[in-house]
Amino acid sequence: MQLEHALSLRTLLTTIGRHSTLTQILRKSLRLELRKLITVVGVGAFLIVGCGTGSSEPEIKPYDAIDTAAWHAALVSAGANRNADMRSLYDVATRDCNATVDQLALQFTLTGARPDITRIGMTYACPSRSNKVDQALKSDQQTEDDFARICRTPPEKRTHDEQQMLDAVSPGACSGR
Repeated sequence: MQLEHALSLRTLLTTIGRHSTLTQILRKSLRLELRKLITVVGVGAFLIVGCGTGSSEPEIKPYDAIDTAAWHAALVSAGANRNADMRSLYDVATRDCNATVDQLALQFTLTGARPDITRIGMTYACPSRSNKVDQALKSDQQTEDDFARICRTPPEKRTHDEQQMLDAVSPGACSGR
């Protein structure tokens, strides 16, 4: 999953261009995600060999240990499809469980994924990690606040980096704000 996120970041970098400050930041993020992936693989191998966490509840519950009827009811209550394939949703939830806060923030921002649905899935699949949804939303809010502040700044008073960020998002990104 993390490799998919890293590849998505690489695609985003190519789309934005090679010279903007935002691209440089995203490249650093991509390198960091690849390092994290290598670390996670190494730690995962170590844990598989025989070092457990000592917790009575696994960080990610096996599918058979989840009350899928209650999970399904929570999803339907939130407006999700009544005919949801719970096994597929479990696979998505486990990917979300393994995602970083930054990856979740990007997912919410770029794909329009619903944080409430993500939180419900993580609450059933990995309850100890569901707080990452709130952290990701807070991160997104900070980015939106920064963007709004830059838009309120008159163009002649914006820094070069601020202007590059706006240009990377979209020329005229502040119109209507």
